[in-house]
Amino acid sequence: MKIWDKLKNWWEDNQEKSSERYIEREELIEELEEYSKDIRAIISSPISKINERPLEKAILIQNLHTQRNLKKATDSLKTATWVLALATIIFAWATIVDSPNSGYIIKTLQGVVGIIAFFLIVVITVALAWKIIKFVFRWLRKKNENQNP
Repeated sequence: MKIWDKLKNWWEDNQEKSSERYIEREELIEELEEYSKDIRAIISSPISKINERPLEKAILIQNLHTQRNLKKATDSLKTATWVLALATIIFAWATIVDSPNSGYIIKTLQGVVGIIAFFLIVVITVALAWKIIKFVFRWLRKKNENQNP
């Protein structure tokens, strides 16, 4: 029976540890440790001359907690915006392909991409040529300096 009780307790502990509320509680403990670091920094600063009332400390902790949650929400919104932008591009492309003027639109887009690619290649070629010219001039200058000490 002791083995059965141990297995039962082990199973209940694992059920609790894998629950969403337990995970949230663990994350809150980690956040509170971070808040304590922030509070220690604030207390060591000149602003800590404020009276040490529990309500003020609670408001400070709540503000820090709200600020971190707002940052997480902002990051999530950025990700959602990118996903929506990509979906819009895909649906726009599908609409263009299905339209009766799709051949003209695709040829126009190919022309625009061709022009952009051409300018990109020109810029890369000029940058590469400039680096080669600079290398040659530096090499010649060092060679002249070594010949005329």
